[in-house]
Amino acid sequence: MNPNVNPSVTPVVNPTVDPNNNPNVRVVSIPPVEEPPKEPKKKKSFKGFLIGLILGVLIVLGIMFYLFNSGKIMFSKDVVERSEQELIDLEKKYEKSNKFVPIKLNKPINSEISDTHYYELTSSNANYDVSVVKNEIVVKLSREQESVIGPTIDDKEPIYKISNFKETISEIYVGLFGDSVDGLTLYVITKDGSLYYSNLYEGIKNSKDKVFNNLELVKDTNGIIKILSAKSYNDSGFSYTMLGVLKDGSYYDLSLIEK
Repeated sequence: MNPNVNPSVTPVVNPTVDPNNNPNVRVVSIPPVEEPPKEPKKKKSFKGFLIGLILGVLIVLGIMFYLFNSGKIMFSKDVVERSEQELIDLEKKYEKSNKFVPIKLNKPINSEISDTHYYELTSSNANYDVSVVKNEIVVKLSREQESVIGPTIDDKEPIYKISNFKETISEIYVGLFGDSVDGLTLYVITKDGSLYYSNLYEGIKNSKDKVFNNLELVKDTNGIIKILSAKSYNDSGFSYTMLGVLKDGSYYDLSLIEK
């Protein structure tokens, strides 16, 4: 049997005469074999791909989280658990530069730490725009600030300058002593490590044409490399002060230094 012939198809007898003109021969025409219809290709499931991708990401994150918590990987050389000696060595490394000072709140130089008198670091309450431009200290006040501490209100911009300062300025710090605006204070650390002090409130109040210079050298404070704002607590509550920090993390309470 011819495998290409579909047995279910009934041959059609074509009464056409044989092309050779043989009247006793009939030509039988067999219809073509129809191929079975092809099944449509299945589309790839985007939803399945997305689920697989999410699962893969979650697995990777889980592995990273485990490695990070176990200490096997880290994102910073210094963000690890260390022994006491390693911490001491790390502290000494930072103390050799001025980039970082690990202040020790239990090591004041000119005051005492007790249950009734202690310090707490805080952000400065002196929100003033102060910058250094060509070794001049520029203080930009808002109109509201000028109305409180400025000598007069005029049409000029509320910009005040500390000029004619001979030493090269390295860093400046603005903070508050006490609990009122008349304690507004500026400290300047110069390139040679000296410390200068300005009562900004008095300087602005008594300025002429918005220019003044009341910077004074602060004596007996050699080695201060950073100044931080703090609250000084005592029996009667607290007041704001500024701490002059040395390389070893000890500090002066600058409110107690005679200027």
